[in-house]
Amino acid sequence: MWNTVGAIVYIFGGCCSNVLTLESIIDQQTNRVGSLLTFCQFAVASIEGLYNFLDYSSRIPRLRTPKVPLKVYVLMVILYYTSSVTNNSVFQYGISVPLHIVFRCSGTVITMIMGWLLAGKRYSVMQVFSASLMTIGAIITTLFKDREFSKETTIQKMLGNVSSSADSKFLVGISMLFISSIASSTLSICNEWSYRKYGKHWKESLFYTHALALPLFFLDYKELYQEFWSFVSQRPSAITLLGHTFRLSKLNLLAANIITQHICVRGVNLLACYTSAVTLSTVLLARKVISLLLSVHLFGGTFSTTGYVGIIIVLLGTLIYVLNPNDNAVGSKRRTT
Repeated sequence: MWNTVGAIVYIFGGCCSNVLTLESIIDQQTNRVGSLLTFCQFAVASIEGLYNFLDYSSRIPRLRTPKVPLKVYVLMVILYYTSSVTNNSVFQYGISVPLHIVFRCSGTVITMIMGWLLAGKRYSVMQVFSASLMTIGAIITTLFKDREFSKETTIQKMLGNVSSSADSKFLVGISMLFISSIASSTLSICNEWSYRKYGKHWKESLFYTHALALPLFFLDYKELYQEFWSFVSQRPSAITLLGHTFRLSKLNLLAANIITQHICVRGVNLLACYTSAVTLSTVLLARKVISLLLSVHLFGGTFSTTGYVGIIIVLLGTLIYVLNPNDNAVGSKRRTT
């Protein structure tokens, strides 16, 4: 019980704060820092895990024997890396940000579909209904946070600058979005299966999934190098928060981003131990909407009536999911006779 509460506090505290630090880092001068941020976050998680999982009883410290087979972690790393790379590369294939948001907000529904296909799971009508409500609400909130609904402008913004001559390129981008969403949902199912079969070793999972992925960043080391020097050469950022302006160096913001991301990831891994993949996806979706709301209000933005309607839909879907008497049975396997 308290582990679950602690995990949720970590997620909403760490992840929401992380989004705010990320928004402060990225401006017109600093917009290509994705690889650098991710590498630093993975490095910190790996260093902390290395300290905790080294066996100092022998003359030369060595890693303790993992509770979960390394091949399972390798599979998780492949899924995570595939999801991250495809997700970050779709914009060069004519995918607009709103269309990208729609796919990312569909995580709960896709997780349900993958759970049904891969693990033979069944879901009640109310669970499917609540997941659909949350997805629709999240899409509405994100797309219309600063403007009211308009059918014409929505279609135009969703399609972006896609023309008939760019159909093949656009289809590649859509395919990559599908791959990213499926890989991410499959990773959640894999995590759930691993915790059920080998035990709730979430700290070990956190370490190995980050440490084993570190070498993959050096496949594109030149971009990482360029991002680093471009980042450290930038001037301090002027941040307006609740009407007050602060100036912080990029390195201070980077440190804050790494710390909050680490808290966020610990919360996600801890919650994955005690809940199903669908419940985890539901919590993360609700967190995403709250992060958006905080971002708008803390940084002096505006929020439309349509955006608030979307938030109400998300909260309604979340309430239905929580009050569903079959909550603990989410993702339950087909019964065999």
